[in-house]
Amino acid sequence: MTVRVLGPLDTGAEQLSPRERAILAALIVRLGSSVSPAELAEAYWGEDLPATWAQQIKTSIARIRRRLGHDAIATLGSAYAAGIEPDAIDAVRFERLVSTAGQHGLHDEHDRAIDAYTRALGLWRGAAYPSSPTGSRGSSRRCDWMRSGAAPRRSCSTRG
Repeated sequence: MTVRVLGPLDTGAEQLSPRERAILAALIVRLGSSVSPAELAEAYWGEDLPATWAQQIKTSIARIRRRLGHDAIATLGSAYAAGIEPDAIDAVRFERLVSTAGQHGLHDEHDRAIDAYTRALGLWRGAAYPSSPTGSRGSSRRCDWMRSGAAPRRSCSTRG
């Protein structure tokens, strides 16, 4: 399974609802960490939670698992965590490719730097994390910042 968040959230599986996409995006942003149901609710509704938010979160988790496989979301006590391999997430691959490109540039390996920057920029299909109304703004800004720096660096590498 792959998860694409550098543009509209896409898992390659059956379409998720807006709430399910927001919950999955919130879990991906916190990859490697547990996220409480209240944090997931806030990622979708903000501070204006409906009275039934806890049940709606449970139902959404169950639906995501049905569509992506039970292992896509782990239960850790009363919290949840993404059970998705980091390399299956385009934002993680993007950050690694930009880092790799930078290392190649530092070692005067310009062709390799250009290739890594080109592959990193090719992962983008639109705004990062658009599926999450509130919970992913910091990650979105970080990815956008890295993206804005990658294109000029790719161009500079061609002049090396």
